Amino acid sequence: MLYLLDTCAYLRLAKDIDPLLGSTYLPPPESAWVTSDVHTEWSRAPRLQSKFHWVADAQYVANRAAFTVQLTGKMPTQIMQMKSSLFSFASSNGKKLQSLGYTIPSPVDCMVLAYVFTLNQNGKVTTAVSDDGGLGWVAKQMKIPYVQSEDLVKRMFDANTITLPQITAMAGYLDYINDLPAAWKARGPALFGIALP
Repeated sequence: MLYLLDTCAYLRLAKDIDPLLGSTYLPPPESAWVTSDVHTEWSRAPRLQSKFHWVADAQYVANRAAFTVQLTGKMPTQIMQMKSSLFSFASSNGKKLQSLGYTIPSPVDCMVLAYVFTLNQNGKVTTAVSDDGGLGWVAKQMKIPYVQSEDLVKRMFDANTITLPQITAMAGYLDYINDLPAAWKARGPALFGIALP
């Protein structure tokens, strides 16, 4: 089972859970991966580079290099086609998404779901990890496996590879930099038995 993190989920978790990617913190045979889009998005956004400057540190670069999904055969074409379909679906349901309080996922946002759909079609059991509510809604409608970042942290907590003090410290830091997902606060007591942060 692969967990494929989108850029925001990676940026929220990788600094405090190191090495995030791979299976160090997950129960075998589960492992966390990213796409090459994570580095591309970060490198093109000065705001992200400033806020998450540590992404360029050697240890994180090496971890991403080792656990970036490699595509073979027709997979790149399949992913691009699926991304277009997902974005079209999201756009056509824009009013529904907005009525739920979500933004319409962009083509870049849809990429992680396109990867997950395609990898599953090619026999690699994969789940998307994102905190984007609109993307989660699209994933549910399209029956694409999807969890939020706090669910991935819960898997690590259940595997006894991360502790409650580590989780609260991470939530506190994310809150401090104004990047704590609302779901962490809402679901913290149910998932971890404590309020976050």
